[in-house]
Amino acid sequence: MGAVPVAPSNLFKLLSSKSHVLLYPGGMREDLHRKGEEYKLFCPEQSEFVRMAARFGAKIVPFGAVGEDDLGQVVIDYDDLVKIPYFMSEIESLTNEAMQLRYSNLFFVDSYHLFL
Repeated sequence: MGAVPVAPSNLFKLLSSKSHVLLYPGGMREDLHRKGEEYKLFCPEQSEFVRMAARFGAKIVPFGAVGEDDLGQVVIDYDDLVKIPYFMSEIESLTNEAMQLRYSNLFFVDSYHLFL
């Protein structure tokens, strides 16, 4: 059990070795909605992982959480925080210190800053 960076080569290695793979296509961007984005999905524009899973005969088991957008109301979000100089510098610092799991342009969410 472990984690690997999201990249086609890693997915290929895992599937070719018959490993179980959990891939969250929307990633952190989908998990950390902003104001007005309730009930919105963020999926990659290119779904290569589906083609690769089909190539190896892997089963795709969709799952989701219902109601997480109803747990609370977003009062201040990323767009609000980056307008405040202190928080913008903290966000940039945290983003630079964090391990980058996505290092290719295969997915469209690879360039987002981390949230506080």
